[in-house]
Amino acid sequence: MAIFSVLLTRYISTRKLASFKLQYSFIALAVAMGLFCLCVMASIKPIVPWTVIGMPSGKSFSEFFSNLRSGRIETFEKYASQLQGTTLLQSMVGQTKENLVAVDADLSIEDVCRQFGSFTKLVAEKDVPPIQQTRGLKNAFQVLMAASHSQAETNSLPARISSPRNKKDRLYNDILALFVQNDWKWTDGGSTHGKNFIQNMCDALWYLDGHHDTLKDRSCPIPEPFSRFVGYNVPEKSRHRKRKYCNLNYSTLVTHVSMLQESLLCSWMQQARWCGLKEAVQNLTTSLDDYCTYMRIKNREVTKRHNTDTFFSSDSGTVTVLKVVPKVSVQLSKLDKALQEKPCYEKLCVVDFCSIEPKKKYVFVQDLKQGLTSPAMLYTCSLGSNLGNYDFVWRLPQGVTLEAATNDNIRVIDDIKKSLPNFHSRALKRHFKLKYGRLVGGAKPHILYKELTGTCTVLCS
Repeated sequence: MAIFSVLLTRYISTRKLASFKLQYSFIALAVAMGLFCLCVMASIKPIVPWTVIGMPSGKSFSEFFSNLRSGRIETFEKYASQLQGTTLLQSMVGQTKENLVAVDADLSIEDVCRQFGSFTKLVAEKDVPPIQQTRGLKNAFQVLMAASHSQAETNSLPARISSPRNKKDRLYNDILALFVQNDWKWTDGGSTHGKNFIQNMCDALWYLDGHHDTLKDRSCPIPEPFSRFVGYNVPEKSRHRKRKYCNLNYSTLVTHVSMLQESLLCSWMQQARWCGLKEAVQNLTTSLDDYCTYMRIKNREVTKRHNTDTFFSSDSGTVTVLKVVPKVSVQLSKLDKALQEKPCYEKLCVVDFCSIEPKKKYVFVQDLKQGLTSPAMLYTCSLGSNLGNYDFVWRLPQGVTLEAATNDNIRVIDDIKKSLPNFHSRALKRHFKLKYGRLVGGAKPHILYKELTGTCTVLCS
């Protein structure tokens, strides 16, 4: 029996017997003699090579592996030390060592081998020792948790500018003070997200400084808490030209809006502690975006007007029914007296009774809207650009209703529109100079154009 086992083991290891028929007969003889071929693997490393041994009687694969690991199987004691700390993972049986199928480890070896073949492979795995939770040792999860806790404890803001060189640096520090007041802080110390966001806010608020009233007049106010940042960008205090009432640039404003919108999409902005800041930035972005829409519409209208070759006049006007008051102010007394002397539906130009200075004229018209001593209508025609408004007023008969005076009011407004000046576009003036400039030469085309079109054209040329 021992000699046969050695020969069969040598055959299996050297594969010198090439005849399949001879192999099958040889293996069948081994099974009949109570032998089977065993291999034990741990991962991909063989611990027990293919060896022919006697088939245990009445033993399952799991029981046989336990005996093999404990060194209770003769001639296999030398492998017991290598099998220590392993567990049977899979049992495989087949007619050749290349064609094996997995079987239940609780089945009998003898019964399975007689049915499926004498080649048996036992696959074992090393037991993983439990992680020792000691005070001095930490696993990776504990290290990450400790790092997150340390970051949470060191929430902070970007560094202040210790020595502000100008008012923009002071604005930057004041924005940081707002964050401190509302306890808005970043977990990374503000080194990346915080510094970029505060710098973008500083650039936007610096550009908007001085234009808060402009945005408010267009129903696009600067929301809280950003409306407090005024008085920083004042060019006239630095020997520069005084800022105009409305010189916001469309492309620059769109750039600031885009930067703020990108900040709203950042992951840190979605956290619950930033909800107050997020709401304020959303309101600011909405106001600026609405004003950009207004500017885009106006720019389109101006461009279209500049490129037209025809005359244009204003069609926009508002009609106001003036209230009847017992007494008017001193500055309205002259207009009120002249209106009473005029027949009904006879128009008067308001500019004939007030100063042409824009601010004084504005105060006069606002006072006029409070009412006169007789029923009257006020018609305001907007010429656009920097030409201002034309205001006309006429008296209504006593006791007449607005429905009854509708036709007469429409007639007066049509007469006013016919008397308004027609303005020429820049394109028309340019075409005139190109066509007739070479004929007259010098500065004469400009004088000729002025004489032919009237002085009102010079205002918008």
